[in-house]
Amino acid sequence: MQPLKNAYRLFSQKAIPFLYLMVLQPVFTGAVLFTFAGIIFLLLIIINALGYLNPSNGIYMVGAFVGVMAALTFYFYAAFKGALVKGFSQIAFANGMDLEDFLVYSTARGMKFFGVSLVKIFLYAVLLAPLAIAYYLNPSAFSAGYMPIVIAAIYIPLFFTLEYGFCLSYIGIALRDFPVKEAIKTSMMMCFKSIADFLPIYLVYVIVWWARFIPLVGIAIHFVLYPVVYTALIFQFQENVGRSYRLSVREERDTDIIIG
Repeated sequence: MQPLKNAYRLFSQKAIPFLYLMVLQPVFTGAVLFTFAGIIFLLLIIINALGYLNPSNGIYMVGAFVGVMAALTFYFYAAFKGALVKGFSQIAFANGMDLEDFLVYSTARGMKFFGVSLVKIFLYAVLLAPLAIAYYLNPSAFSAGYMPIVIAAIYIPLFFTLEYGFCLSYIGIALRDFPVKEAIKTSMMMCFKSIADFLPIYLVYVIVWWARFIPLVGIAIHFVLYPVVYTALIFQFQENVGRSYRLSVREERDTDIIIG
């Protein structure tokens, strides 16, 4: 758990830059959400005033606008979270990240982070599809009292495995500027090949993630423990990448010796 110790030591030395980034992400995400909500509300008023909004198409039009707003907000959420991860890595390995860097990076790399999130949502949909089909074909079977336990026993491990496999994908983009496919592939391979390195840190991350919802205490956990644990994942990722590079160099050297 050395990466956790290193991350905590770094946070102790540079708490202000971490807290600054932790404030930026929700502020800009909230600003985007309220901006889009205001724009859509204004458009609906204009459409209604022009007579295009009526009882027959109202629900569909409102649903379409809400869907567009949700998609755009989700895009910016992914972009700002990616900038947050980049900021953590900049604090760890460079000079930190200011407001301009945060906005420029989220704009430049937002589509990559959004792409990773879309792939994960698609996989969630694939996992949930059998459950939805089963409910559609036989809804009465789900009325049994034990069904929630059965569903939880099946899907909690599946969701945990999926989230664990993706946990390094944002880090891969932030540190190595991987394309979406390479970021997901590297995250999956590294998480499951080096499970002894990453799983303990990820378990702590899961505990911290859920503990943020504890009233009052959760605020401190969000602003202190969350950046520490995420930075620990960054440290472990960087260490494993360096280890892989050293192994590849050694293998090339051994091959040259054999050929020579």
